[in-house]
Amino acid sequence: AAPAPPCAGRAQAARAGAPPGPPGRAAVEPVRRAVPRDAADLVSLRVHLMRAMGEPGAEDPTWQGRAHAWFAAGLATPDVVAFVVDAPGRLAACALVELHRSAPSARNPRGTTAHLSNVCTHPADRGRGFGRACVGAALDWARTAGADSVSLHATPEGEPLYRSLGFVDTTYTELRLRW
Repeated sequence: AAPAPPCAGRAQAARAGAPPGPPGRAAVEPVRRAVPRDAADLVSLRVHLMRAMGEPGAEDPTWQGRAHAWFAAGLATPDVVAFVVDAPGRLAACALVELHRSAPSARNPRGTTAHLSNVCTHPADRGRGFGRACVGAALDWARTAGADSVSLHATPEGEPLYRSLGFVDTTYTELRLRW
């Protein structure tokens, strides 16, 4: 089998010659890198995510319009990447990764970290490995891009997936100031 193309992620690499997944599970669809024209579908998945998290205002068109503009612009830059799985007429799943550059340190020797977010699978497509495949592709890309680490904020439902991929609790408390 031919090697998987760059940034193809673990799902495509696995399909290139690894044994099939657990019995009774559908094969994981190909993961692809999102493009700016995917912005509306990424916002739609983000709405599902906000609903699942119980976020008030998930239906507010104001933030949705801003998110659409952000995705359309951000996906055209080198430091914002989303990986998606397609479903007929929409996206089935996505994972977003953003690079952040700061002063190098002992824990961050290259001065580059990544943040994983917007990990969501459409309710009709859950349990098929699509979210895991998108996250795997995002992690592969972040590693290749030179990130020293990847952070995320996990929902209780997502935490087992992230822990199975090697994420651990941080050694410091994250604080936030809102206004």
